[in-house]
Amino acid sequence: MKSNRFLFVLILIMGLARGCVKDDPDLTSLTIGNKKTGNFVPSRSVAYKTLEGYTVELSSDTITFSMLIPDLKTGSYSITDQNLSDGKAIFNIGLKQTAYSASEGTILITDTRNNTISGTYSVTNSTSVDGELLKISNGKFDKLVIESFVYSTVEDYEHNQYKTIEIGSQTWMAQNLKSFIYSSGDSIKEVYRYNKSDSLMNIYGLYYTWPAATNKSKTEMTQGACPVGWHLPSDYEWQQLVDELGGESVAGRKLMSMLSWTTPNGWADNGSGFSALGAGIHHPVSEYTDLSERMGLQTFFWSSTFDNTTGGLSTAWSLGLNNISSIALRSPYYRTDLGFSVRCVKN
Repeated sequence: MKSNRFLFVLILIMGLARGCVKDDPDLTSLTIGNKKTGNFVPSRSVAYKTLEGYTVELSSDTITFSMLIPDLKTGSYSITDQNLSDGKAIFNIGLKQTAYSASEGTILITDTRNNTISGTYSVTNSTSVDGELLKISNGKFDKLVIESFVYSTVEDYEHNQYKTIEIGSQTWMAQNLKSFIYSSGDSIKEVYRYNKSDSLMNIYGLYYTWPAATNKSKTEMTQGACPVGWHLPSDYEWQQLVDELGGESVAGRKLMSMLSWTTPNGWADNGSGFSALGAGIHHPVSEYTDLSERMGLQTFFWSSTFDNTTGGLSTAWSLGLNNISSIALRSPYYRTDLGFSVRCVKN
């Protein structure tokens, strides 16, 4: 545990400084480059609905894919690893801990009766981070039961709506805050868009410095930038969430969305419905004026707990997630002028 924690801290600091069981005989051979690796015979098939879409897993150690489909309905969907628009499908493939993203292909949904999915998929081209080619054709998935999270909503001062999810005794926002205005009507200073992009803001929310997130309050559980009836979680409340999900060594995988994270990250399962995205950070130092290129690699969420143990630096507690670890790490060491994401918890 200590060694894993140390590795996670080191990686984050370096970053800132810089269901049902069935066999499927229709699944055909896999080729990486010119090397044939054999035939797939998945041993389990599971599908469930997440905040982003439907996730289907065909064997825990061979091949997985995630579909982003607006509604559960029949039809043919293009495979893409970029476009999140209607009628598209996000298709992420993992082979024995080596992950790929498909860039060409189709998913054909042929049956959606009884809240299940049946259909076929065909991948014609995909690559790993090392550039190796992956080719699969005519895969099949049959009668996969969909399990849905139950989400509610909350609205901020600007009438942005956010999905919310109950986890244990707490109710959390299941999307990142994207408000430029406090509930008092005052503008929020020190808040940043990712790459100054409105489209990215709508997906990932905004970066807030700690004073912006807390509305310059050092009172724990202050409302800060959160909607009325909600507040910025204290470090203790983050700890409660982590404990509810099994502790820091495994909570990360249950908090992290199946989508938006750079590979590796095959362990992420969004088991809580929290749907943490790989949002990156905003760094105030001139040579790191915008680190949103770290999207997919890490994300941090502010707490309302100020830290007084780091000498002359102004720091506060936060929760960090990383694409190469299942750890959810609370830390007091990050400067309050960094731009982190905000999730609010209900009073």
